[in-house]
Parts: sequence; structure tokens; C-alpha cells
Amino acid sequence: MLSKFFRSSPRNIRHRLLRDLVLLVLLTSGAIFTVVAIQGSNIRKDISRSLITQTTSQAEKEFRQLQESVQKILTIFQQWGKTGLLELKDIRALNAKFIPVLEQAPHVSSMMIADSDGVEFLLLRESDRWLTRSTGLGKNALWAHWKNAGETVAQWQEEIDYDPRTRPWYRGATETVEEGEVFWTRPYVFFTTKDPGVTGSIRWQRKEDKGKTFVVACDVLLNEIFRWVSEVRVSEKGKVFLLDRDSDVFAPREGGKFQKDVEGKEAYFVSPEELEEPAIQAAVTSWKKKGEIAGESLQFVSEGRIWWGGFSPLDSARQTLWIGVAVPESDFLGRLQEKRYLVSSLALAILAGGIVLAALVVRKYRHQLKEVPQQILSAGNLDENLKALLESGESSTLEFKSTMRMNLKSGKSGKEIELAWLKTVVAFLNTDGGTLLIGVSDDGEVVGLEVDEFRNEDKGRLHFKNLINQHIGVEFSKYLNFDIKALNGKSIAIIECERAQDPAFLKNNQDEDFYIRTGPSSEKLPVSKALKYLEARK
Repeated sequence: MLSKFFRSSPRNIRHRLLRDLVLLVLLTSGAIFTVVAIQGSNIRKDISRSLITQTTSQAEKEFRQLQESVQKILTIFQQWGKTGLLELKDIRALNAKFIPVLEQAPHVSSMMIADSDGVEFLLLRESDRWLTRSTGLGKNALWAHWKNAGETVAQWQEEIDYDPRTRPWYRGATETVEEGEVFWTRPYVFFTTKDPGVTGSIRWQRKEDKGKTFVVACDVLLNEIFRWVSEVRVSEKGKVFLLDRDSDVFAPREGGKFQKDVEGKEAYFVSPEELEEPAIQAAVTSWKKKGEIAGESLQFVSEGRIWWGGFSPLDSARQTLWIGVAVPESDFLGRLQEKRYLVSSLALAILAGGIVLAALVVRKYRHQLKEVPQQILSAGNLDENLKALLESGESSTLEFKSTMRMNLKSGKSGKEIELAWLKTVVAFLNTDGGTLLIGVSDDGEVVGLEVDEFRNEDKGRLHFKNLINQHIGVEFSKYLNFDIKALNGKSIAIIECERAQDPAFLKNNQDEDFYIRTGPSSEKLPVSKALKYLEARK
């Protein structure tokens, strides 16, 4: 029966894997010969377009990671505010909460929290110290330098003409987005530091505060954004740059100062001509002539050389900040064009070495391939496949669990329930892999994940991810595939586990336990037996 819904036998898979790897090596070698033989403009263009698109996408991904990290911080601050943990007049308590978070987020230069009465608290990073500013309804601001969260170095008062409710981050969070959504400003100059950057902000209200609105915000310097995205390795002579919506280019700070404009003021975005970078100037000019299209690669000439460029908005909705990439074509194809006489021998070496490598790969993963039929479901007819699994009963590579977190006897969430199925995952990782179905009782009856009372599937997926990271380790996620499917009107979580290369342990407080599968159960091994097992598994 199982042969109807599992993929073909491991022996066949091993042979097919070896065959496919050999074919891949042959195709790669053939592609090298083809490029050298044809030397056609279409091939050069296709390769260049592909690489420039990939590079642009990678730079954009780096920015998304920075943005998402700030959004997570803002969400944490918002939850603190909703639960009444943030009192704007208690500066020491605010420092104690915010400083430890910002110490783990060096890309955030400062944060602010303000209410609809105009009261604001500012926390600004300054070298090895922190600077706070508290403003009320008047024009007096209380400043303080802090050595740490509770120890001041100096305090002073200053009269300033400042109202946080007029700032773009406050107005954007209260007027542009819904409560719970993060608003991002366009690039602007910060009030206190006079540095350019962008700000993410989020708002909330509490009934206890009689309709008062609160906004918390985090600043990110443009210099930090530029550093973050420019770490993407473009090529030897490639360039990454930022642009505003007027197609001016960001001039990064050097030696503590920005470039000066014609009036002697610091210029954060300048026309491409002022940068003295011919390639960037030519890239922007060519892009503007083609209509400033996002996501498309373009070819241009700079100083007699062929270049390729790509442009993509970092904030796709408003398109106020763009990432640009410019790479000379020779960086992509120069070695191929200049050393054609080496390609033939290189291709033959790749072919021979690839075949040997393919055999080694198959040998290395023989343990994972051994139990592939019991681990991977075919998506062709999933309902019938799941039903057949339920009928087959638990085995060394199949286990059922009724819930992910709910104790059906007590009707409450229980840590012991979570640890029970995590133990099975660890055992699968340490043995030959397997499939865990959550939402199914021991006798194969579908209970459904609904009893776990997740608000939606995404919450269930997030709960799974967090438990894996906490109790097993994020490095083992690559061996796990988690999905939620409906069967008979109820949801079932399907966790497919591969055999891990490294030993996995179940971490609970200070304990770390090692499990393996023995028949339809997971067995905990003491240290001495675990060491022998791992030695024999090599």
C-alpha cells in the first residue's frame, strides 16, 4: 500500500541522484564550451542580465532584513506600551527597557516615544554613552548623559522649539497607516543630530489612557543603510549606490563629514555628476532615458567600456529610496574571453572531478537516502496518502501526536505536550528521519490542530519555528519541512524530518537530552550510549 504514495525506492533514488549529478557536470562543461564557441552577443547579454538582477535582488534583500529587524523591535515596544509598561516620565525605567534592546541593534541610531499631548522621550546612541531628552507641553527639554541605564553623567535643561507631533514619523504613524502597521518615512534630516536617515514608527492606544495616542519610532541612518546594502559582493569593480526619488545619489559620510554643496552646506544626495564617478553617472543617465523602470537590467557605456546596471526601489510602495548597481561586463565575462585556451582542459578537469564528486555525494548521503520512502509524501493525491498513513499506524519513521501545545486532559497549554513531540523530532534527526503528524491521536483518529487554539495558520507555523529554535536549534531547520493540511474538515500539521549531519539534542532549561528512534518510540540515551551511537553513525 505505501508504494502508492511514497516516491520510488531509495536504491533508484541513489542511482538517479548519481545520474543527475553526472548530467549536471556534463551540462556545465558543455555550457563552458558553448560560451567559448559561440561568443554571441545574446549569451553575453543573458549572463549579464541574470547576474545584475541577482545582485540587485541580493542588495534589496539585505535592506529588507534590516527593515524587518527594526519592525520586530517596534512591535516589541508597542506591546510594552499596550500593557502599560512604558511611563514617559520615568526615564530610568525607560532606559532599563530600551537600552538593552538597542545594544543588540547597532543599526538603530536612536528611538523616540511620544503621545498625543506632545510629551516625548528620546534615547540617542553616542559612542560609549547614551543621551536622553524629555520634553513636555512647554519648550523646556531635560537632557541627560547616561553611562548606563541607571547612572547619569550630566544633566541640563534647554529651551527648544520642538513638537514631536509635527515630525514625519509621528504624523505618518497616526495619519497614514492602521494601528499595528509600521510606517516608514522617506529620507529626511533628523531634528537632533542633523544626520539624514529614515524612521520606522508604530502607534497604539489604551482605554486606560482615555483615548491618548502613543507612537514609538526607531531611526536608521542613511550611512547605515548604505553600509548594510553595500556589503553585498557585486564584483571586483562593481558599484552599489543609493538614490532618492529625484534620481540624486547618496554621498556617504567620509571622515565624519558629508560632501558640501555649492552653498557650503552638507549635501546628502547629490547629482551623479558631482560624485566624480563616471560609471554611476552613465548608469543613472541611461536609466532615466529608459523611463526609470524598476527591476530591469540595462546596458550602457562608460569610458569606452560596456557596463550593466539595475535599479530597484527599497520601499516599493512609495519609491522614495532606490538601490542602484553598476557592473562592468568584463567582470562577468573577462576571464572567459581572455583565457579561452584554458577552457578545454578546465572543462575536462571539471568533468572528471565532478563525476568523482557525484559519487562521493551519493555515498555521503546514503543514510538519508536509505529512508526516503518513509519520509517524503507525494503531493499527487495528498488526501489519500494521509489516510493511508493513518491506517498504517506508527512506526520507526512515523508518529502521531494529538496536539502541538494543548493538554487535552487539563484543557490548558502544557510545556510537557510541546516537549513530547519535540522529542520525536530530535529522535528522527538523530536516526533515519521520519514523519510526525500533529492533530492525530495514537489510534490514527484525526483530532485537528483546532484544539490548540491558534488564531490562524501563520501563528501555528510561528509557534513551531520558535519551539524548534529554542529547544533544538535554528541550524536544524534545514532538515525540517513543516506544513498544515486539511483532512476531513480538520487541520493536520505535517513535519517531515531528514537525518541530520550533526547530533541533535532536546534542550530544556539546563538539560540537553539525546534521543533516537527504536521501533515506534523515541528512546533517550545516556551519555555513554550516545557517544557510542554517534561513533557508530559516522
